[in-house]
Amino acid sequence: MVLVILDENVPHAIGPVFGGRGHEVVNASDVLTRGTPDDVIAKLADVHAAVIITWNRRDFRRLSALVPVDNVRRFRSLSWIAFHCRESRGAERVRRWLAAIEFHLQLASQRRDSRLMIDITDTTFTVLG
Repeated sequence: MVLVILDENVPHAIGPVFGGRGHEVVNASDVLTRGTPDDVIAKLADVHAAVIITWNRRDFRRLSALVPVDNVRRFRSLSWIAFHCRESRGAERVRRWLAAIEFHLQLASQRRDSRLMIDITDTTFTVLG
């Protein structure tokens, strides 16, 4: 099972979907102060090999870039699932794709660079790495 960190912008209905499948779910705002910068949340997730769930895909895409910035590779274990849909549809989209998410997380855990980035929209499920 996987540790899932819910970014502070994630609807509360998302946590029970992951928790119901045996994943450990933590709200970022329960372990960090509200408004904590995304790079700090990314570091927390990286250290614990956790998956961040967020509606803030732009920042996490930048933080987890596969191409090193200034030849410094950061966040080698950072995985995230970013949504680009109405928050009210989030739990529905997670339920729809949860088996695929778990499959790709399992595959990623077997790689040296275990990062996994997933975009979920109203109509698509895209694995980026």
